[in-house]
Amino acid sequence: MKARFAVLGLVISMLAASLAFATLDKTVFKCESKASAAVNKFGAARGKCIVKCAAANSKDPNSRVCPPTDPNDPEAGIDSTTSACIAAANTKYKASVSKACGGTMPACGTYLDSMTLLPRSSSDYADAQIASQGALIDGETLPFLLCDPDPNTPVNEAIKCESKTVATLAKLSGSVSKCLTKCDAKVLVKGAAGDCDPNSNLDASSLDTTTGGCVTAAIAKASASINKACSPLPACGAYLIGVDNLLGFVVAPIGQNYENPDANPYCDPNGP
Repeated sequence: MKARFAVLGLVISMLAASLAFATLDKTVFKCESKASAAVNKFGAARGKCIVKCAAANSKDPNSRVCPPTDPNDPEAGIDSTTSACIAAANTKYKASVSKACGGTMPACGTYLDSMTLLPRSSSDYADAQIASQGALIDGETLPFLLCDPDPNTPVNEAIKCESKTVATLAKLSGSVSKCLTKCDAKVLVKGAAGDCDPNSNLDASSLDTTTGGCVTAAIAKASASINKACSPLPACGAYLIGVDNLLGFVVAPIGQNYENPDANPYCDPNGP
């Protein structure tokens, strides 16, 4: 169970980090920050497609096919409406990465091809993200959030709660990433003072006052949103660990990415 919940955090958290060099080229930083923001939006959009499918099924169980039938192909077996929704999210994500980075990703870190150690094209990089994140979002993460509720809970109420949770967690990931990216822009690009390197739990105390306050506010807002939509929490899936722990699976992997250069979206092609 813990391993599956760890996957949950890795999927929803989606990227934000910084390295210990003084300044970073503005063009490189723009590519890296925009690509990180794009993957957050991609995850939110893809999750929304599955939520819509689940909502339709709550009214007519035979109307849609939401979960994939093949764990190695996250789009296998889903209905045409959901497939079209996911395809649109994929296309928008690829266009965002291409617009931010041009035809080639930075020659460093996670943007390198693991086999050739050469920078990936923006298209290849986006395709790899779609394949890996899509498989986790569709086949691993959302089943924990769109789970079978207590039979005494009306289906429409459960769907309302669960869909709000999916949207809130996706928004939280984006909000925390924005807090850290704003700090990184100041420190990495302008060379100003600031502490953008959180510990692995993303505790606010490990950040400067402004950034820590931004992260704390984002987490508090997400907690209030889920508690308002889900009272009580569904007695299934990820909800069994409680809201605070659920939020932790979103924000903690972001902090862990800061400690892992191989998972860090901010890197310098010219070296530290």
